[in-house]
Amino acid sequence: MRKILGVIFDMDGVLADSEPTHARAWRDTVERGYGKRFPEEIMHTAIGTPDRIFAAKLKKACGIKAPLEDFVQEKKRRFFSMVRTGRLMPRPGAIRLVEALAGLGLPLAVASGSGRAEVGTSLAVMGLRFRMRFFLAHEDVAHHKPHPQVYLEAARRLRLPASSCLVLEDSPTGLRSAWQAGCLCIAVGGSYPPADLRPRHSFV
Repeated sequence: MRKILGVIFDMDGVLADSEPTHARAWRDTVERGYGKRFPEEIMHTAIGTPDRIFAAKLKKACGIKAPLEDFVQEKKRRFFSMVRTGRLMPRPGAIRLVEALAGLGLPLAVASGSGRAEVGTSLAVMGLRFRMRFFLAHEDVAHHKPHPQVYLEAARRLRLPASSCLVLEDSPTGLRSAWQAGCLCIAVGGSYPPADLRPRHSFV
């Protein structure tokens, strides 16, 4: 049985109940910012996907001609506005879990596909920033989930073998990333049906 020496969290959908906030920011950007219909049928593909990658897909689906960077920045502006006005909440039990793990003396970190500004702001709003040794975001790696780089880098910065790190993830993409890095994985329900998160992972 492997001994757990450190814990690495995904951000959106694991620590923060932020998927609805991200979805609202994308929807408002498309409908209010550009006057187009928002294609609800592709929103699920945003989970675990960096903003720029999803934005390119969304722009194409909506027929939006604006530069990609302008489109992404408009979404970020709307997201930050909602976060700063209290629209972002932690997942149920997330703060209690972080406090319990910190109380055991385990080093904690975040490895997210979101941008550094979004991750840092979300952690600060929830009062969890000081509990994390560090956080990794989209800008910190060359290869993104499902590539294992972000979890390998997190384990390296924790000075632990990846096999002794426990990862909590909510998406098939993130779980695949952690599993390929050699981490022990727990799938957190809520963002995807349980069947999509099995069979390689424990499920909570």
